[in-house]
Formats: sequence, structure tokens, C-alpha cells
Amino acid sequence: SPSWRKVQKSSPKTVFLSKLPTKAGLSLNISDSCPSMCKCSPEDIIHCSRAGLRALPEEIAASTISLNLSNNYLRILTTNTFRNLTSLHSLWLDGNNLTFLSPGTFHTLSKLQELHLSRNSRLTYLHDLETLHDLNLRKNHIWIIQNGAFTKLLRLSMLNLGHNFIADLPNQLFDGLIQLKTMHLEANRITAVNCTFRHLLSLRNLYLNNNQISSISDSAFSYLNKLHFLHLSKNNLSSLPIHLFTELPKLKYVFLSHNPWKCDCRMRWFCKTFYHSAAPHSIKPQLTWLCIYPCKELIYLGDGLYELCLPACC
Repeated sequence: SPSWRKVQKSSPKTVFLSKLPTKAGLSLNISDSCPSMCKCSPEDIIHCSRAGLRALPEEIAASTISLNLSNNYLRILTTNTFRNLTSLHSLWLDGNNLTFLSPGTFHTLSKLQELHLSRNSRLTYLHDLETLHDLNLRKNHIWIIQNGAFTKLLRLSMLNLGHNFIADLPNQLFDGLIQLKTMHLEANRITAVNCTFRHLLSLRNLYLNNNQISSISDSAFSYLNKLHFLHLSKNNLSSLPIHLFTELPKLKYVFLSHNPWKCDCRMRWFCKTFYHSAAPHSIKPQLTWLCIYPCKELIYLGDGLYELCLPACC
């Protein structure tokens, strides 16, 4: 394969790409449409990260498949911004402080599968993205998401809404995401989990850690027959419904640390279910648990937890 070398001239803003011959004496022509402040590859991949851009360079080729525009100053995107980039599969717009997406911004990107919009500001208008597989909205200062925001994203496999300010999860919020496998909702302000995830039949990984969850309904995870990984650490949980994990045949990993657990009769079922020698489950939560009642100390989970910590009346 050919090797490439950056040659820096007198002006620090001018970058030239010179080509070195391969061992076989062959050479490849670099695209003439590569913007001077970007790095381009023969595979139609363009990296313009940290290039000080305030607008999309005109030289970007229509054949571009992957475009990285992260960490620039693209504050507003219009319907004309990506009009000619109809071959795009992957687009990075992280860290641009974007505040507005015109309706139809991504309308012409009929092949787009991967969209990264982290570290921007309250971007929730995401229609015209029916081909997306991965959507990253991490750290977008999102407070509220209206029902129907993701309805048309039928092919979405990964959704990252972590590190926002989301407090409420309406029951119909994620309806339609029938192919979703990984959901990130960590580090938000969620206080309760009801039936929000009931239609995510393909879900395998669910991150709810670092929230303020104090209540989980009995049917919160019903019908999630493929759920494999559940992260509930660093919340405000003191107990769990007795049948919470009953209908989760594929569940293997549960993280529950750093919650103010009340190790009373309501939680004895948990110890017996997951640590009794005859338990049918293969789940093994972490080995330490903080009980605020009645022990008020860090204890080690095991076969004898309920004998050590739970009241004799249980």
C-alpha cells in the first residue's frame, strides 16, 4: 500500500500532501478535491477535525464516504450543508457547539449509517435519518425529548443519550426502535423507570448508571428477552421488585453497586435467587454491596448474606 507524508511549508496553515512510491514502484493519485486543512485517504475518507472550520469546505468530494468534522465551529447546519454528499456513510460533528439543525439538514444523506453529534447543544430534530445504525447524542444538554423523536429510526442499533439532563422517560419515547441493541442513558437525572423500554425487543445492553433512580416498576424490563447487560450502579435504589428479573432469560451481567440498599425482608429474594446453590440464574452481580439498613456497612455478598444482615423475622 502507498505511504503518505505531510510536508509543512512556510505558512503554518498550508499543508501539502506528497506521495512516496510503494515498494513495487506503483503510485495512487490523491484526490484533487481534498481541502488543504484536512487529511484525505484514497478510500474517500476525510478528516477535518480541529481545523478551525466555520463552514463546510467546498472542496469535499461528492464521493466521500466518511467525514470527520468534529471539534470545529459549525454552529448552524442548513439544508444545503450536505446537499451533494449523497455517498456519506459516517459523519462526525462532535464538539461543534451546534445549536440548530434546519429541518431537512440530512435529507439527502440516504446512505448515512453512523452519526456523531456529541458535545453540542440540545439537538433533538433528527428526522430524515431512516438509514441510521448508530446515533450519538452524548453531552448535548438535552432536558426533554418529545414522544416520536425516534419513531422513524427503524434500523437504529445503538443510541447514546448519556451525560444529558433527561429526567423523564415517557412510556412511548422509544417506540419503533425495534432493532436497537445498545442504549446509553447513563449520567442523566432519571428518577423512575416504568414501561419506557417495553418495545425494545432486540435490546442487549442497557446503561442506566449514574442517575437518580429510586423506583423501578415490576414490568420495567418485561419482554426484553435478549437483554444481556444491565448497569444500575450509582443510583438511589433501596430495593428491587421481586419479579424484576424473572422474564430476562439472557441476562448475564448486572451492576448494582453504590446504591443505598435496605437489606431487609424485601430484598431477601435477591440473595436467595442469585446466590443460592440451586439458583437457575448464571448472573453474578459484583461481590460487594453497601447496606444502609440494618447493617449500615459494606458487606460481602454470598450464600450467607441474609443470615448476616437480614432481620431474623425474615
